[in-house]
Amino acid sequence: MNRRDFLLSTTGLALAPAEVFGRETVKIAASYQSNIQSSHGKEGFAITGYAMPEFQPMDAKVSKWLQENEKPGGVLVIARAGRLIYARGFGYADTASKRPFLPTTTFRYGSVAKWFTAMGIMRQVEKGVVRLDDPITVCKPLLPLLTPEVRQDIRLELLTFRNLLSHLSGLKYTAHFRSDWYRIKGGQLVTLEETVRFGLTEGFHARPGTDFEYTNFNYILAHFLLEKLSGQPLDALLQQEVFKRAGVKGISLAGSRKVERLLDESQYYLLGEPSVKSIWPEDNGKEIDPAYNVDWRTPAGAGGFRGSALSLLRLMVEFGYDGNKPPLKRESVGEMINVNALQNPPCTTHGLALGAGSDFKNGYYWGTGGMTPGMSTTITRRADSTIYVFAFNKNNDLDPGNGPLNDLVLQTLDSIREQPQVDLWPRYSARGTMMGVRALFTVMVSIFATHRPQHYDYRTVAGCNQA
Repeated sequence: MNRRDFLLSTTGLALAPAEVFGRETVKIAASYQSNIQSSHGKEGFAITGYAMPEFQPMDAKVSKWLQENEKPGGVLVIARAGRLIYARGFGYADTASKRPFLPTTTFRYGSVAKWFTAMGIMRQVEKGVVRLDDPITVCKPLLPLLTPEVRQDIRLELLTFRNLLSHLSGLKYTAHFRSDWYRIKGGQLVTLEETVRFGLTEGFHARPGTDFEYTNFNYILAHFLLEKLSGQPLDALLQQEVFKRAGVKGISLAGSRKVERLLDESQYYLLGEPSVKSIWPEDNGKEIDPAYNVDWRTPAGAGGFRGSALSLLRLMVEFGYDGNKPPLKRESVGEMINVNALQNPPCTTHGLALGAGSDFKNGYYWGTGGMTPGMSTTITRRADSTIYVFAFNKNNDLDPGNGPLNDLVLQTLDSIREQPQVDLWPRYSARGTMMGVRALFTVMVSIFATHRPQHYDYRTVAGCNQA
């Protein structure tokens, strides 16, 4: 075990309870530690967080599913009418150090980040900077990236922001985070602008607005446009215009290299591929863990953010007007869930970064999911204002495996007739007295880390009125 892993294993468990529970630090930390110890199964599978008698079936079924499917760890958090009623971590965030997966553990969100980017665009719509049905060519910095062939294609003027965010762009390029990167510069690092130029050069496969095809490139292009519209880097814009407005902390750009993993961040376990050739220049082509072989800054708008399940849950609480700090206007939320289509139940539809549906009995529901190498995530808001987030830290590169666990969670929720009338949010306050201690240990990790990455800042930001 290297020095960094030693620090993670010896401090991760101790820091988390103190940080998230605030004033009750000593008492809560003691009970939390006891809870972890008493919740170990026969094979040492930890269950962390606050046990609720009503949710014992959920504890048992999720724990069993994760173990049977050989997932090292995971998390499930549930809110109802804005109240946090369930928050449990399962197994391990790091199997080598036996660091438990906590409700507060940080992990990569994957394509859930598309929802963030769509909200960023909607904030520009609300401020009158752009309209959803404007063609993307209103953004002048995009024009120099277009080839003469693409400029002359009549379909370009039909490609609106709405089509782009709804995966109805008709563009050919898909931008798989790993395999497609090798097509651009032979496996070398690429900038956001280079990716946009390359993707647009591929042209169209269909008339915009007519053919749904889920692709990462739609949101890489949206990321580029949003930076030009706002005059800010994507992460700064989202912090100010989305997360801060919703009162949500703890969401940030994902780290790309292993040394950039946060103190409380999960490890990532990928099935069937122990190593790949590194894209990082300082590695000189050596084989590395595939979970750390993507520069997440380039596709950040499509999948490059990280945070905890609780932060993600809180954001959906506010987005759905179940809290008191909505980041968007109601009309904007309606656009994002495609509320006009939902008024004719039963139906399912594709909104702006969200899948949505309605039926005669329950009304509207919506959600999204994401996958990065070694992590799968799902977030869903049901019509009865129940919201749940789950994630687990082992998958393969083709199948995120979210579906079976999603079905299990839904079935178990429906079987629990008496849900607890509690609110755990106050216990997960981010204002603990140990925040300073955590900062100290973060500094220690950076000092003791054996490798410090070279940082690449490719992004240049210019307003849309600039050529």
